Amino acid sequence: MNPFQICKVFGDRYLLLIMAATYIKPRSAREVSKLLKISIPVAYRKIDILEKMGLIKCSKSVLTRSGRRLKLYEPTTDKIELVLDGSKLKSITRNSDPHQKTNTISLDKELVEN
Repeated sequence: MNPFQICKVFGDRYLLLIMAATYIKPRSAREVSKLLKISIPVAYRKIDILEKMGLIKCSKSVLTRSGRRLKLYEPTTDKIELVLDGSKLKSITRNSDPHQKTNTISLDKELVEN
C-alpha cells in the first residue's frame, strides 16, 4: 500500500477508530455509527474508503429479523507501520499469517517531481 494512503488513514480519526473497532470484533456500519456517534452515511463512506484501500473487508453477511442483509467488516491486516527513514517513507502492513508487505516512496523523487 502506498505510504501516502496510510498517511490518510493516520490523519483521519474515524478511519483509525473504525479499524480499531472492527479489530475487536467484526461490526456492521450501523454498529460503527452508534459506537463512534457518527451518522450511518458517514460510517458507510469511511468503511468504503477503508475497503477500497484494502484495509478492511466484509467478513460475513447476515440476515436480520426484518429480512435485511447486514455486512460485518473486519480488518485485513493486524499491524500497520509508517516509517520515515531519511528521505524514504515506508509503509509496512502485517497480517496474522507471516506475510509482510513493505512499500517505499523516495521523498527525494517526490520533491523533484513537484
